[in-house]
Amino acid sequence: MEVKISIILPVYNGEKFLPDCINSVLNQTYNDFELIIVNDGSKDKSEFVIEQIKSSKIKYYYKENGGVASARSYGINKSNGEFICFIDQDDMWENNYLKNVVQGLETSDFVYTNGHIILNKIVNGKIYDNKQTEINNENNGLKRLLEQNFIISPSQIGIRKSIVDKIGLFHESLSGSGADDWDYWIRVFTIENIRIKYIEDPLIRYRLHDSNNSYNYDKMYQCKIEIIEKHKEIIIKKYSIYFYRRIKAYNTFLYSYYNLKDRKFKRSFELLKGSIAVNPLILVDYWVLRLFVKKIIG
Repeated sequence: MEVKISIILPVYNGEKFLPDCINSVLNQTYNDFELIIVNDGSKDKSEFVIEQIKSSKIKYYYKENGGVASARSYGINKSNGEFICFIDQDDMWENNYLKNVVQGLETSDFVYTNGHIILNKIVNGKIYDNKQTEINNENNGLKRLLEQNFIISPSQIGIRKSIVDKIGLFHESLSGSGADDWDYWIRVFTIENIRIKYIEDPLIRYRLHDSNNSYNYDKMYQCKIEIIEKHKEIIIKKYSIYFYRRIKAYNTFLYSYYNLKDRKFKRSFELLKGSIAVNPLILVDYWVLRLFVKKIIG
């Protein structure tokens, strides 16, 4: 049966947060949707938790573990909606999330929303404190996305199925973990004349905790560098060889910084040397200086 929107929820060992996540979807004011839950080989009680929540909206699938990219792709293949949304197992939506996203997609191809960051069950600020509108065109949006992924969670986005059909599924072949969504947004933003809309209202609750993929620094770094190399030709053609070297050096520096914070001094020094080798001016780069200013002022 066709529905307006398909929501894809990949699950792996998510029993702790799943009830909040699923119920935030089922409690939406907008009702024309299906919730496709893909259990990616969980070893905890995720399946039991899912089975306790009764709703005709839920379509549940189990598959052998293949990673979050494979789970999202699996869900896409099972979807029937004109629009697609994703939600991560530890995130939540405000009850008017879908209503706003569907309204945005009526005149756009891709929308993303603001949200609240939740740390230890307490709101710890918004995802965006400034206006995003000025970057929402094909050229500026892609450049900004390459410099620093400003879409921090798939739970923020809605996309037309026709765009998904054009660019394909998530790439499961990427090494490492946690940046497959960044690769996907890059592929979206490279589409000519793509219509992107930002919704300023904070409509998601993005939860930070120790098991977030982003905390696995080495895997994240490995995946990000692979993505930059994958899109190297487009980056150089659209911008410059210097811009390519700049974003590669910045990402290397960023993970040097993370390792330094964790007192992994040898690994941090290796990455710092690698960053300087790629771009000797990295220490005076805007994004590096911005990182330290934010650290100083808190």
